[in-house]
Amino acid sequence: LSNDIFANHPKANLDHANISSTYFYGDNSKSNYSNTNGIRAFFSSGSNAKFNNAILIDAKFDGNFTNADFTGANLQGANFTSANLFGAKISEQQLKQASSVCNAILPDGVKGDCN
Repeated sequence: LSNDIFANHPKANLDHANISSTYFYGDNSKSNYSNTNGIRAFFSSGSNAKFNNAILIDAKFDGNFTNADFTGANLQGANFTSANLFGAKISEQQLKQASSVCNAILPDGVKGDCN
């Protein structure tokens, strides 16, 4: 799937796939992106999705990621600007690795800092 476009595939199972620079548009809720290599991937939604242990360096998250699971994911340089992460399993350390959480709704419901 590397360098591809993937749209409207809720519950997709991409465990261990190479999804680098792939664009995920539309409804991709409850999809499994665990253990993927998703460097510079773009995600427009992913509520209840699994990103466990994925490599998501410089990935962009734009949209609804409520209750998504980022446990163990590498989010260095990831951009969560204006994303909805309410209830997501993502640590403070992971959020600090991100390039931006500006105006994001964080897991606890607080709006992300733009400084």
